[in-house]
Amino acid sequence: MRDAMSELSTIPTVLTVVGANPDAYAQAVSRVEAALSSRREGLGPLAADFFVDGGDKESVKAALADLAVDFAIQPAAGRRKGLLIADMDSTIINVECLDELADFAGVKAQVSEITERAMRGELAFEGALRER
Repeated sequence: MRDAMSELSTIPTVLTVVGANPDAYAQAVSRVEAALSSRREGLGPLAADFFVDGGDKESVKAALADLAVDFAIQPAAGRRKGLLIADMDSTIINVECLDELADFAGVKAQVSEITERAMRGELAFEGALRER
């Protein structure tokens, strides 16, 4: 399997960094900017894209390894997506979005129970998503 970080040194790439902790996120931004020549675009208070034309992948790995942030590397061309399905909303925004939508629909108690079962590891992602 190809190492996603190898993309940094071969083609125009976007490094996306997302954090839940403001201090860790600020450290990540500082470290990435020190390790790479890049242009940063903010995506929100704790998320940014770094547009990179090349760089040292090992420096980026080392810069982010000990921080509580998530990051993704992808080619700049064609990276915009129309839909993202991820079961990490409470990690990023501290709210279970499906539970809130269920509240609007009048079934929050039932959906929240499924969410809790999934958080305890009793249901796999796909099963929990389908059941909710």
